[in-house]
Amino acid sequence: MFAPRARGIRVGHRTRAQIRAQAEFARDALELPPGPPNMAQVLEHNLSSLGILYSYEPPHVMGAAEALAIPEQNTILLREDVYFALLEDDPPARFTVAHEVGHLWLHERPGPATALYHAEPARPHGPLEDAECQADAFAAEFLAPAREFAGMRVTAAGLMHTYNLSFQAAMQRVRELSAEGIIRR
Repeated sequence: MFAPRARGIRVGHRTRAQIRAQAEFARDALELPPGPPNMAQVLEHNLSSLGILYSYEPPHVMGAAEALAIPEQNTILLREDVYFALLEDDPPARFTVAHEVGHLWLHERPGPATALYHAEPARPHGPLEDAECQADAFAAEFLAPAREFAGMRVTAAGLMHTYNLSFQAAMQRVRELSAEGIIRR
């Protein structure tokens, strides 16, 4: 299941299986080995091979936004503290960057007036059509691919340790993959 409520703009409907396939394709295109990706390296080196750029700004420029995907510029913009946390391999910073990669990978390039982040939904829609929910699902799959532990007994503590996920992300991942029958608890 996706997040319980839509919180971004409406985008084309995607199932978890479709998002999983896109995250796997992205990992393969970026030539990432099995296991947890080094997200600082992904941001600084691997993405540039696909023309995806990044920059970071101080908090007074970014405000409350930790990061933004700017599809029309093929760029990820990070708040400075998130970037430096990423360099320390901080689990929430890793998820934030993977989430923004998901926006660039999954969502069409809108016109300059359209934002994929923190927008009020124009009309009611469900999580399968929500840009933020889809980017979260992509990030979870990108950071801890189901194909690497399908059929195994998996715990949140194991995911936290092996894939460097936050407790919240690991718990959500175990719940989702368990509900899908991909892992055993």
